[in-house]
Formats: sequence, C-alpha cells, structure tokens
Amino acid sequence: MVLKEEAADDDALAPDEDDPREALKKKKKAAQAGKLAKRRALLKQQEAERKLPLQLGLVLLNSVGAAVVISMLVALGLRNLNRGNPLTDPEARQFVLFLSFAIGFFFALLLLVRRLPPNWWKLADEMVNTPKYTAPDAKWGGVLDPKAANKFAPLFDTSRPTSGFPAPTLLQADTGEVDAFEATAAKVSTGLKSTARALDTLGKFTSQLLLAGGTGAVARKFTLTGKDAFTLLVQGQAGIGVSKVFADSFAANVEHYAQRDAYRPLIEAGQTAMDGLLRGDPDLEASIAASVNAWANDENKRLAPKIVTFMVSDIVDADGLVARLGNLRAQRVVRAHHQAAKTAIGRHAGTEVRNGGDGALATFPDPDWAIAAAKDILTRINAHNAAQPHLSANVRIAIHAGETAADANGFFGATIVTAARMCQLARAGQILASDLIKAFCKQNAAAFTEFGSLADELVDTPRPLFEVAWVGGVEYGDIGKAPGASAG
Repeated sequence: MVLKEEAADDDALAPDEDDPREALKKKKKAAQAGKLAKRRALLKQQEAERKLPLQLGLVLLNSVGAAVVISMLVALGLRNLNRGNPLTDPEARQFVLFLSFAIGFFFALLLLVRRLPPNWWKLADEMVNTPKYTAPDAKWGGVLDPKAANKFAPLFDTSRPTSGFPAPTLLQADTGEVDAFEATAAKVSTGLKSTARALDTLGKFTSQLLLAGGTGAVARKFTLTGKDAFTLLVQGQAGIGVSKVFADSFAANVEHYAQRDAYRPLIEAGQTAMDGLLRGDPDLEASIAASVNAWANDENKRLAPKIVTFMVSDIVDADGLVARLGNLRAQRVVRAHHQAAKTAIGRHAGTEVRNGGDGALATFPDPDWAIAAAKDILTRINAHNAAQPHLSANVRIAIHAGETAADANGFFGATIVTAARMCQLARAGQILASDLIKAFCKQNAAAFTEFGSLADELVDTPRPLFEVAWVGGVEYGDIGKAPGASAG
C-alpha cells in the first residue's frame, strides 16, 4: 500500500503532458534551440567565407611543394640509371620530370581540397566573379550637390553675408527702382491676361519664371543676399495671383530652374524686361505677352511642376561596408536592400526613379502608399537581418512631397533635396516624414510623432519633421544620426 501511495504521489508531482503551459515551454525551447543552431550554422558559414581565400592559397602552395618534392625524388632516381637506359636521354628526362611534377601536383591537390568546406567551388566562383563594391560618388543621382552640375551663375548670391538694401526695407522704400519692380509684377499680370494662357497653370508658371529673372536683376542692383532675394520673389508673386504656399515652393526651386536650358530663356527674358523697365520701356506688356505665348505651348506642358511624393531610402554607413564586411558580403547587403526596395516600391504603386543599391529614390501617387512602401521595405530588411544577422543591413527612409519639375534627365528640385537631407537625419530602422506628408495622409494620421526640424538658409521657420510609427522596430544595428533638430 505504501508503495502504491508513493507512486500515486510521484504521478501527481509529474508534469502533465497535456498542460498547455508545458507545451508552450517545450515549443519555446525548441524555437530557441532552432535559432541557436541556425546562428551557429551562419557563424560557421561566415568563418568559412573569411578563411577560404587563405585556405585556397595554402592548398595551391602545398600542392606545388608536394609536386616539387616528388620531382626531386624522381630526378635523384634518374641520376642512378645506367647510361644505356632510354630515360637518361635529356629530352626524355625533362618529360619524365614534368610528368612527375604534374602528377604530384594534381594528386596533392585532390587530397587537400577534401579539407575545404562543402561547396567551396561555388563560394570561390562568387568571390572571383563579384565586382568590387564601391559606394557611389553621388548618392541618389547627386541631388545633395546640385551646384556640381551648374552651367550658369546662380540667380541669387547666397554667399553674400548682408544686403546692401534689405528686402523688407526695399519693398517699402520710395524709389524709382522699387516702383519699377512693383510695376513689373503688375505688368507681368497684365501681359499674361492678354494671352490665351491667362488662367492656365502653365501660363502662371511662365510668368513666375519671368518674374524670377526680374528679381535676379533687382537682387544684383541692390546687392541682396539670397534670403532677401527669396523674400522679394515670394512677395512679388502675389501680384500675379500666386498663393503664398506655391510662391514659397517656386522660390525654393528657382535656382534649379535657372540651371536648366529649357527654363533659362524665360528667366533671361525676365532679366531683360526688368532692365528695359528701369530704362522706361513702354512696350513691356507686349514683350511679356510675346514671351509667354512663345514658351507656354503644349509642348512645354511637361516642364511645368507638379505635386510629387518622394520616398528616399539609404543604407547607413554604406561607405564602410567593404571595410567592415569584405567585398562579397558588402555586395550581398547592397543586393538585399536593392531587392527589398524594388519589391516594396512595385507592390505599392510606386515608380523607381533611381536605385544604386545603397540608396533608392521613388515616386508615389499618394503619400499613404509611400508610407506603406517604407514600412514594407523595413519589414523585409528585418526579415533579412533575422535570417542573416552577419549580413545585417541598416536602412533608414524619408518621405516628402512638394512641387517638382522634370526634364529630359528626370526629376529635380528642392523637394528631392529636402527628402535626401531628411534621410540623412534618420537612424537605422526609422521612417521620417515632413509636415506636408503628415497633412496629406489620411490613413496614417495617428502614426506620426514629433521628431525635430530641418533648417533652410533661405527660410526663417524650420520645417517640422515627424517619425512614422511602424510594427517591427529595429532588430539589428540601431545606428545612424540621433534624432533632433537639424543644424543646417
């Protein structure tokens, strides 16, 4: 009886196999064991990749050494042969030595390659045929260095520390030149109304370009700083019926327009018109009307700006990939980002503009779709990092929208530059959005938290930035810039 009671007590203390808590513990242990085994296998593969070049070199060196030893032994044997032996002939002797070297080399090679890791030939082929990775000199097509491609002198002098005549004072001053500038805006409006493009978007854009040229002439006349010239151009556009938001947008893009052949003739026409007005030219309205009619045609509709949403992605510290991982693994990281960006952009109705592997630029018809694509990219990157932690990709993303134009070389302007600058402020695994994206988004209204701001040398008020919340977070490599306000 005592034995039966003790056995019953043991059964009562034993864990119940049907207990869901025990089943969950077993499942967790199995998952942890699987992850550990996978991590060990990955580390073993990484170590094999690292050692393979040295191992191949040692195999070749040892094979040559073995072949030399065998050849020397054969040579000693040939020296002991009788003179009548055919192998004592010099040519036959050389052939025998060559044959012994070749046989020794290949036999040694066959024995030594068995010590190499499995599928070593595939890895060696990949190492040999993978081109050396070099980070692009100009990421995202060089949008962060637009001055490098400047063909003309800047319209406004941003290097000047102070204005000879500050813009706010200039607009209030009672001088003939200021009256002439104010009259320019009115005459541009009058000249525009006399054309078939009076209320047309392209016609208004044409008049903005003419006014920009006139502003450039005034800026040189009064030695204005870039900021004061910017203020003057924004206020001048009110005279032709342009709202403050679009006036600011045009002024931010004006230097980009001034460097392109398609827009340059109108800007120069505006400068000429302003010079003529200062000289008292009575036919300014007719001159402006002629310029508008000549440029604002159906063929140039494609040159007018449109509201475009841009998404920019970037591998953090792409320049140090080769030094940190080696060429082969650096290329794999770049390919992982390239594929993740390409797939996500396509799935969410985006258009890939540029994708250099370490940095992608895409456009979207809707800001919500851009945010969905950004989340998709980071989800795919996280999956890649979890599967291959030794090839971790640290990716950051920025989204911005605004007026953007395009010519034969593609999109250009301040909107792309702002998106790229925003991306450089982000940390790995982070999505940053501008205030305009937050305002435009409907589906993701609750996903934004304040991040900091982005300063601009031409605008007094910095642009607010927001972090977009997403499920997943960063599993590997939370690196990059710390959040906060931009200094420049």
